[in-house]
Amino acid sequence: MLPGKPTEYWLSQIAIAIPRLAALIEDHRDFNEGLIPHVLFGEIAPWVEEEYRLSGRSKDLGTLLDILDQGYDEGDSSFQNVLEASFIENVGPDSPLIEFLGPALSTVARRMFGGT
Repeated sequence: MLPGKPTEYWLSQIAIAIPRLAALIEDHRDFNEGLIPHVLFGEIAPWVEEEYRLSGRSKDLGTLLDILDQGYDEGDSSFQNVLEASFIENVGPDSPLIEFLGPALSTVARRMFGGT
Protein backbone atom coordinates (compact mmCIF):
# COMPACT_ATOMS: atom_id res chain seq x y z
CA MET A 1 0.00 0.00 0.00
CA LEU A 2 1.33 3.43 -0.92
CA PRO A 3 1.71 6.02 1.82
CA GLY A 4 -0.97 8.68 1.96
CA LYS A 5 -0.47 12.19 0.66
CA PRO A 6 0.79 14.71 3.25
CA THR A 7 -0.92 17.81 4.56
CA GLU A 8 1.11 20.09 2.25
CA TYR A 9 -0.35 18.31 -0.78
CA TRP A 10 -3.93 18.88 0.39
CA LEU A 11 -3.26 22.51 1.27
CA SER A 12 -1.93 23.09 -2.23
CA GLN A 13 -5.10 21.53 -3.66
CA ILE A 14 -7.23 23.82 -1.48
CA ALA A 15 -5.21 26.92 -2.41
CA ILE A 16 -5.48 26.16 -6.13
CA ALA A 17 -9.21 25.43 -6.01
CA ILE A 18 -10.25 28.19 -3.60
CA PRO A 19 -8.21 31.39 -3.93
CA ARG A 20 -9.92 32.97 -0.91
CA LEU A 21 -8.51 30.19 1.26
CA ALA A 22 -5.09 30.54 -0.35
CA ALA A 23 -4.86 33.94 1.34
CA LEU A 24 -5.87 32.47 4.71
CA ILE A 25 -3.25 29.72 4.34
CA GLU A 26 -0.55 32.22 3.38
CA ASP A 27 -1.47 34.55 6.27
CA HIS A 28 -1.25 31.58 8.63
CA ARG A 29 2.24 30.69 7.35
CA ASP A 30 3.42 34.30 7.64
CA PHE A 31 2.03 34.82 11.14
CA ASN A 32 3.32 31.48 12.46
CA GLU A 33 6.56 31.54 10.46
CA GLY A 34 5.55 28.21 8.96
CA LEU A 35 2.75 25.72 8.93
CA ILE A 36 1.03 24.50 12.08
CA PRO A 37 -1.65 22.21 10.60
CA HIS A 38 -3.83 21.85 13.69
CA VAL A 39 -3.92 25.60 14.20
CA LEU A 40 -4.60 26.23 10.51
CA PHE A 41 -7.56 23.86 10.40
CA GLY A 42 -8.81 25.48 13.60
CA GLU A 43 -8.83 28.69 11.51
CA ILE A 44 -10.44 27.05 8.47
CA ALA A 45 -13.37 25.66 10.50
CA PRO A 46 -14.77 29.14 11.34
CA TRP A 47 -14.31 30.16 7.67
CA VAL A 48 -16.45 27.16 6.73
CA GLU A 49 -19.14 28.08 9.26
CA GLU A 50 -19.18 31.71 8.07
CA GLU A 51 -19.27 30.70 4.40
CA TYR A 52 -22.25 28.46 5.12
CA ARG A 53 -24.00 31.18 7.13
CA LEU A 54 -23.55 33.76 4.36
CA SER A 55 -23.93 31.63 1.23
CA GLY A 56 -25.30 28.22 2.10
CA ARG A 57 -23.54 25.38 0.36
CA SER A 58 -21.59 27.62 -1.99
CA LYS A 59 -19.34 26.33 -4.76
CA ASP A 60 -16.24 27.10 -2.65
CA LEU A 61 -17.66 25.34 0.39
CA GLY A 62 -18.65 22.29 -1.65
CA THR A 63 -15.21 22.20 -3.25
CA LEU A 64 -13.47 22.42 0.12
CA LEU A 65 -15.59 19.68 1.66
CA ASP A 66 -14.96 17.46 -1.37
CA ILE A 67 -11.19 18.01 -1.12
CA LEU A 68 -11.20 17.30 2.61
CA ASP A 69 -13.24 14.13 2.15
CA GLN A 70 -10.85 12.92 -0.55
CA GLY A 71 -7.98 13.97 1.70
CA TYR A 72 -9.28 11.82 4.52
CA ASP A 73 -9.41 8.82 2.19
CA GLU A 74 -6.08 9.45 0.47
CA GLY A 75 -4.14 11.47 3.04
CA ASP A 76 -1.47 10.22 5.39
CA SER A 77 -2.30 9.47 9.03
CA SER A 78 -1.07 12.90 10.10
CA PHE A 79 -3.54 14.64 7.78
CA GLN A 80 -6.33 12.35 8.91
CA ASN A 81 -5.57 13.30 12.51
CA VAL A 82 -5.65 17.02 11.63
CA LEU A 83 -9.06 16.60 10.00
CA GLU A 84 -10.44 14.69 12.98
CA ALA A 85 -9.00 16.79 15.80
CA SER A 86 -8.92 20.26 14.29
CA PHE A 87 -11.62 20.33 11.64
CA ILE A 88 -14.46 17.94 12.53
CA GLU A 89 -14.04 18.66 16.24
CA ASN A 90 -14.21 22.43 15.61
CA VAL A 91 -17.22 22.13 13.31
CA GLY A 92 -18.94 20.23 16.11
CA PRO A 93 -21.87 17.85 16.32
CA ASP A 94 -24.60 20.49 16.18
CA SER A 95 -23.44 22.25 13.03
CA PRO A 96 -25.71 22.03 9.99
CA LEU A 97 -22.52 21.44 8.01
CA ILE A 98 -22.36 17.87 9.29
CA GLU A 99 -25.02 16.90 6.73
CA PHE A 100 -22.82 18.21 3.87
CA LEU A 101 -19.75 16.16 4.73
CA GLY A 102 -18.74 13.50 2.24
CA PRO A 103 -18.81 9.81 3.07
CA ALA A 104 -15.38 9.59 4.71
CA LEU A 105 -15.81 12.63 6.97
CA SER A 106 -19.42 11.70 7.75
CA THR A 107 -18.17 8.38 9.05
CA VAL A 108 -15.58 10.19 11.18
CA ALA A 109 -18.19 12.59 12.56
CA ARG A 110 -20.55 9.74 13.46
CA ARG A 111 -17.70 7.92 15.19
CA MET A 112 -16.69 11.07 17.10
CA PHE A 113 -20.12 12.40 18.00
CA GLY A 114 -22.26 9.26 17.99
CA GLY A 115 -25.21 8.66 15.72
CA THR A 116 -25.93 6.31 12.90
